[in-house]
Amino acid sequence: MPTQFYGIRHHGAGSARHLLHALQAQQPDLILLEAPPEAQSLLSLMAEQEMRPPIALLAYRPDAPQQAVYYPFAVYSPEWQAIQFAIRHGIEVRFFDLPLAHSLADQVVEETEHELSGSLNDAPDAVLSESEASVDADSLNIRQFPFDYLAEIAGLPDGEAFWEQLVEQRQSSQDVFEAVQIAVTALREHEPTNERDALREAYMRKMLRQAEKDAERVAVVCGAWHMPALVGKFAVKDDNALLKGLPKCKVDCTVIPWTDSRLTFDSGYGAGVNAPAWYEYLWHHPHDDGVLWISRAAALLRQQGFDISAAYVIETVRLANATAALRGQSRPNLSDFIEAVVAVMGMGDPALAHLIQQAWLVGNQIGSVPDHTPQLPLIADVAQQRKKCRLPETSEHKLLELDLRKPLDLQRSIFIHRMKLLDIDWADSTYSNSKGTFKEAWRIAYQPEHHIQLTERALFGNTLATATVAYVREQMKELPQLGQLAHLLRVALPADLPELVQHIAHTIGNLSADNHDLQDILSALPHLSEIMRYGTVRDFDAKPLHDVLQTLLARLAAGGVQGCLNIDTDSAHTLFPLIRSADYAVGLLDDAELTTLWCEFITQQMHAAHVHPLLSGNAARILFDKQRLDFEITTQLFSQHLSAANVYEHAANWLEGFLYQSGTILLIQDDLWQMIDDWLRHLSDETFTELLPLLRRTFSSFEFGEKRQLGDKAAQRATQTHTISGSLNHQNHLLNELLAQKAMATVKCLLGAA
Repeated sequence: MPTQFYGIRHHGAGSARHLLHALQAQQPDLILLEAPPEAQSLLSLMAEQEMRPPIALLAYRPDAPQQAVYYPFAVYSPEWQAIQFAIRHGIEVRFFDLPLAHSLADQVVEETEHELSGSLNDAPDAVLSESEASVDADSLNIRQFPFDYLAEIAGLPDGEAFWEQLVEQRQSSQDVFEAVQIAVTALREHEPTNERDALREAYMRKMLRQAEKDAERVAVVCGAWHMPALVGKFAVKDDNALLKGLPKCKVDCTVIPWTDSRLTFDSGYGAGVNAPAWYEYLWHHPHDDGVLWISRAAALLRQQGFDISAAYVIETVRLANATAALRGQSRPNLSDFIEAVVAVMGMGDPALAHLIQQAWLVGNQIGSVPDHTPQLPLIADVAQQRKKCRLPETSEHKLLELDLRKPLDLQRSIFIHRMKLLDIDWADSTYSNSKGTFKEAWRIAYQPEHHIQLTERALFGNTLATATVAYVREQMKELPQLGQLAHLLRVALPADLPELVQHIAHTIGNLSADNHDLQDILSALPHLSEIMRYGTVRDFDAKPLHDVLQTLLARLAAGGVQGCLNIDTDSAHTLFPLIRSADYAVGLLDDAELTTLWCEFITQQMHAAHVHPLLSGNAARILFDKQRLDFEITTQLFSQHLSAANVYEHAANWLEGFLYQSGTILLIQDDLWQMIDDWLRHLSDETFTELLPLLRRTFSSFEFGEKRQLGDKAAQRATQTHTISGSLNHQNHLLNELLAQKAMATVKCLLGAA
């Protein structure tokens, strides 16, 4: 039997089933499979039981790990089934795609997975990798969705539906691949081959010629788009000319776990499918009429609290099959089932199907690989530590609550913080009900891109600890600011890396010795203060940082106020939150010496001329709250800054600084209330309108309860004023009447005498 060509979609249950039938009939001596030759040595691993899809071949440049490519396999992928068929029957398999040593040699990748994940996407549903998607729209119409044209002729909505009906749901395997070849040949007649495909196909033909010399019966399994380029006779010299002088580089390969979610189009994978769980169902239950599939949806809805009976399942299956029959289909497709679920179980509301979309259509599976799979030392160490910490490797988001007083949870926390220092967001901090510093809550989930990130970090060390230290020290070269380093020290502390912590602390000490940047110093104070009061859970000695903090505060007390002089409003609003945050942090330390230095800096802000009034008002309030400013002086400050001698904007900014987020003092101190009230009453309508945004910003920062009480107080004052005014008017009325009576008596006497 001559060489046979099998054009497949890279992830299709029907394609895989037709391929197995064809291979069984052909009984080839050699199978050529579209995959990088560099991964040839990994074939033996795929015969082991521990190797369970979804998995992916990962190929990368050791000298530039960010240049990498994934080749995902699901259990229903035709390539995976071809490999398993060859293993069962003792048939040789050769990977015959263009070596990645050429593809990655001169390729610059900015986003590894999104740029290169299309290396297997020559399927009918996605012919372009995203790195090639910069061509004009006219060429994209054919290149990206070629089967849409055939779908239009057949009266189907799109190329995906056409392929489903032509291949995936076809029960008979007879003449399937011949039909695919004819269809793709017709499409390629209208589309010139791009440079990348031309190189790949030239190399495939070269490998095919060699295979036909080595074996009598050769089976070629490739993406359907390549079939016309491999069938027939092509000039050897033309292929050799194309392949001559290609650049080369070293490429390493391994196998990593993959997830269902990363097999979807939505993940950015060019050769993905819409619903991985649906294709796995088709693979395992090819003859089911939909009962099992709809029962799965019903079970998921019951977990969501919906009352879905067996009658709903029966009616949904009947409706899906009836709809398919009306459309001339042999069996329902996925859209038929979704529409039936919406109509019957959701009563026409699609929101019900959306609730179970992830679990029902996509799935949450994660593959596994043998422990002895070739890995970089760093990746092997991370895997070993994850197992030691008993941290689950799952694609679902899991909530993990840690009690740092327990040894196992403490080790888990250390592992998570080290991964985060490597900029690998394997876990995200989340809200914990406990307010104690010994509690942590994390939301964890495995993503395949974490593997490539670890591959990139492997240049920094062979273990998680050594790689983290080296990586962070490298990142520190780009952190010239004291505040940035203080934040880094705070983040590094929970990772239990004493060498790194000492290095960061030493760098902070050196940088603080000659730092006069007010903003930078203020931004560092909260981080340093929090580290000093971190407690003993981490067994960290924070005493060396006390000298650094004392030096910074002494520098502020000596001349920090210079940074507050003659600045504009924007600069003042930049310093304002930094000062408040630093004040709160220093106050929590409860250190008399440090507090004295800080208050000296604040006092200078309050008294120095040409300090922006926002900062001056804030300084007065800080000192008043710390009971370092008595009420008499506070009243004098109010009179001074609300004086008519100052411009109105000055008074409004000073009030904002003094009253920010706390209006309780106005409820307690009537004198201050009256002074503000008098100042507001004397504003002209034009001035009041101009200052209204500033005043509104000040008073809107109060808590709701404060604003309500202030409103009640204002209403009460207005009532009292009205009552007093009415009483005075009444007294004046009585007084005038008495005077009138006396006057009348006098007049009467005068008249009687007359």
